[in-house]
Amino acid sequence: MSIRRNPQRSIFQPAPLWTPLRVFILALALFAVGLVAGTVLNYEGMQGALLAVVGLGPTPPPLASELAAAGFARYRDGDVVSARSLLAQAYRSQPDQLAYGYELGRMMLELEQFSEAAALGEELIARAANDVRGYALAARALVLAGDATAAIPLAVNGRENQADFAPIIGTLARAYADIARYQQAFEFGQQAVALAPNDVDVRRDYAYALLWLGRYEEAIEQLETATRLNPNLTAVQFELASYYRRVDEVQRAVGVYNFILEREPGNAKAYLRLCQTYAAEGLFQDAQYYCEQAIEYQPQFPQAYTELGRMMYTRRNYEGSIDALQLCVEQGGQAIECWYLRGLAHYRLGQCEAAWEILSESLNRATALIDGELIVENILFGLDGIRVNCVGFANRQLPTPIPSTPVPPPPIGSYGSEN
Repeated sequence: MSIRRNPQRSIFQPAPLWTPLRVFILALALFAVGLVAGTVLNYEGMQGALLAVVGLGPTPPPLASELAAAGFARYRDGDVVSARSLLAQAYRSQPDQLAYGYELGRMMLELEQFSEAAALGEELIARAANDVRGYALAARALVLAGDATAAIPLAVNGRENQADFAPIIGTLARAYADIARYQQAFEFGQQAVALAPNDVDVRRDYAYALLWLGRYEEAIEQLETATRLNPNLTAVQFELASYYRRVDEVQRAVGVYNFILEREPGNAKAYLRLCQTYAAEGLFQDAQYYCEQAIEYQPQFPQAYTELGRMMYTRRNYEGSIDALQLCVEQGGQAIECWYLRGLAHYRLGQCEAAWEILSESLNRATALIDGELIVENILFGLDGIRVNCVGFANRQLPTPIPSTPVPPPPIGSYGSEN
C-alpha cells in the first residue's frame, strides 16, 4: 500500500483548519441560521407578503381621500357622529389638506362643539392665512356660540380672500341678525342663497334672518327647501318643527318630531319637544308621557326633568314635581322653574321652611331674567302665602331682590334656543 503525500508540506506540519469545503459548509450553516432567525423576527411581515401573493393579505389602511369620502356619505345619511370621526381620521392623516379640516369643523358645529370648531378654524387660518375656509369656520363657531360681535370682523377679514364664498356670507347674515341689523342680515342671506342654492347651511342662515324680521312663512320655505336638500339631517328637522310651532302649525310640528323618531327611535330630544308641544296645547297628560319617554332614553337630561316637573305641578302632583325639579338642579339645570316651581310645590304641601328657602333663592334668579316679571310675581305670591298661612312666618321679612339690569325689548321674531 502506498501513501500519497503533498511533497510541498512536511509530514510534521498540521493540516489546514479552513479548507474550501469547510468554509462552504460553515457559510451554508450561517445562512440557514440567519434565514431561520429572520423568519422568526419578521414572521408577521413575511406572512403578510405570502398571503398577499395568494390574495389573503391584510387590508391596507384606507387613504385619507377614502376616509373623507366615507365621512361625506355618513353626513348625507344624517350620521354626523360617524362623519366627524371619519373626517378627523382623514385630517390627521393629511393635515395639509385644509378641505378635510374645514369639513371636520362643519361636523363639529352640527354637534354643537363650538369651542373645538373655533380652535380648528384658527388652526386653519394659521396654516393658510389667505384661505377663506379657516375664517368661515372660526366665525361660524363664534356666532353659533352667541358671540356675533367677535364673529363679524373675522368673517369680514375672511371675505377679503374670497368675497363670494357663500358659507361666510351666510354666517354674516346670522351674525347681523343677532346684533339687530336686520336689513343687512336679510341682504347677506339673499346673497348667500343666490351663490349656493343647494347649500343646506346657507338656507338655514337665511331662514334665521327672515325669522328675526317676522317673515315666518318665508323662513319656513327656506327650511323646507333645506330639508329636501338633505332630509336626513336631524338638526334641520328640529329647526323646521320649531318654526311650525311659532306659526301655530302644531300638527305639522308633531309630524316632524314623529318623522325623527321613525328614523331614530331613541331620540330623547324629539320626545322632549313633543312634551313641550303638547303642554303648550294644554294636553298635560300626553305631555307628561313624552317627557317620561325622553328621560327613559336619556336619564341625564335636565331639560326633560324641568318639563316633567312642570307637568306634574300643573296636574297637582306636587311630590312628583319636587322630585323631578330636584333632579333638574342636581344635573346642573339652569331653568328658573327648577327653583321657583319647586318652592311653590313645597308651599302647596305645607312644607313652609323648605318653601321659604327655595323661593328666596328663586327671587334673585328671577330678577336677573329679561322677562322675569311674571315669575317674580309668582314667587312673591308664594312668599306672602307662607307669611300668612304658616306658623312662625308672619314677621319674616321678604327678601330684597337684586335689582336687574335694564335691557332693551327683544326684536321682532326673536326666540330662544329651542332647536
